Amino acid sequence: MSGVIARIDDFGKPAWIVLMVLGFVVYWPIGLAILAYIIWSGRMGMWSGMRLARQRTGRRTGRR
Repeated sequence: MSGVIARIDDFGKPAWIVLMVLGFVVYWPIGLAILAYIIWSGRMGMWSGMRLARQRTGRRTGRR
């Protein structure tokens, strides 16, 4: 299983997005499971920038 994941990672984020969309087209729970895995594993890196900024400055990022 990890070999398949590594192979998809070689193609990058677009491969995960295509796989998720195809999962929704074929059978929506498959797409939902792939979406959950992408978010849970941090494959998209959506929040990594904020987390990194907090680690560097030692405080929260955002507006007050």
